[in-house]
Amino acid sequence: MSRCARAPTAIRGSTVPPPLRDRSITLVAWLNVVTHVVALALAVLGIRPGTPLVPLADRLAYLADHPWGWSLGWAAWMCCVPALIAFFALVARRLGQQADVARLAVVVAVVAGGIDLSCDAIFIVVLPRLTAQTPVSEMLFLTVERATGTISLSIANSLY
Repeated sequence: MSRCARAPTAIRGSTVPPPLRDRSITLVAWLNVVTHVVALALAVLGIRPGTPLVPLADRLAYLADHPWGWSLGWAAWMCCVPALIAFFALVARRLGQQADVARLAVVVAVVAGGIDLSCDAIFIVVLPRLTAQTPVSEMLFLTVERATGTISLSIANSLY
C-alpha cells in the first residue's frame, strides 16, 4: 500500500485521520494567501500615509483628504479575519475527534477577530472623523490612534 493510501493508525484507542486532503481546506488556504497579499498591498498604498511612519501633520491631512484609501486598506484587513477563522474551522472539522486544540484555536481566533474587527472599525470611522474637526485635537487623535493600535497589535494579533 502506498504511503498516502494507508489506513488511519490507532493511537490510544482512537484513529488519526489521513493527511489533510480536503479540497475546501486548500481553497480556503489560498483565499487566505490572496486576501493577505491584497491587504498588504493596500496597506502600503492606502494605510501607510496615515500611520506614525509619516509626520503627524502629513497623516492628519491625508486622513482628512483621502479617507477612502485608508478605509479600503483597513477593510481589506477585515476580510482576512473570516478567511482565517474559516481555515481554522475547516482544519478542526477535518481532524475530527483529534481536534481539541484545533477547536480551541477556532474559539481563540473568533475572540481575536472580534477585537481586531472592532479596532479596524475605529481606524476606519473614528480617526478620519477626528481629523475632520476644526481645529483638529492632536492629543485626542494620538490617544485614540495609540490605544487602538496597542489593543489591535498586542491583544488581537497576539491571539492569532
